[in-house]
Amino acid sequence: MGDLLQVLGQTPPHGADNVLVPLRSVRAGVTLIHAGLSPSSLHVVRLGAFKTQVVCDDGYEQVTGFPGPSEILGLDGLQGERHTFSAIALEDSAVYSLSLRELDDLRQRFPPLDHAMQRAVSRQLAEAAQLAQVMSAVSSEARLARFLLQRSRRMALLGQSSTRLRLPMSRRDIASHLGVAHETVSRSLGELSQWGCLRVQQREIELMDLDRLQSLARNTRGPLASPAL
Repeated sequence: MGDLLQVLGQTPPHGADNVLVPLRSVRAGVTLIHAGLSPSSLHVVRLGAFKTQVVCDDGYEQVTGFPGPSEILGLDGLQGERHTFSAIALEDSAVYSLSLRELDDLRQRFPPLDHAMQRAVSRQLAEAAQLAQVMSAVSSEARLARFLLQRSRRMALLGQSSTRLRLPMSRRDIASHLGVAHETVSRSLGELSQWGCLRVQQREIELMDLDRLQSLARNTRGPLASPAL
């Protein structure tokens, strides 16, 4: 998972052209990418977390994802003249910024960067496809269980705890991402907690029973009943 960050943070091998990719700090709440503006850079998250969102025709802000370390922001700008998503920092963060004007030349001169970017893009495409699986569940508890399990797998790939999750996003953001009401997220967290699947303390989530959570997450067609204890 960290291949791209390792490449961007390392000193080029002897004889290679120098690669200078600036590291930029982004304060919590700052919009790094504005939907509708012309793209100028790709950003690789070094530290922190972001949310990506689109504004619907009726003004509703739909959260589409929560990019974190090693993920690339701004890929949507490569396919057209304008960004289709906004990216907002959920906490104090840092990103490597790669100028689009220099990107092709940089990838040709430094093959490890090109290979790492291809792997990162491939991972992000796979993760984007997983959102359809989350949304296919009828039950809000099943959607939330799938979301938490995806976060768990991502933390494991980053070398962090897969059972103790810190969620930098608000419950309202999670609700928008899952396509449910804000109150539904709080209720579903309470249900999963009562069922012994997890323990909740504000934005800290401890996954107590992964097997049970995975069993709930497999439900697609209907509402969940309390699992047998």
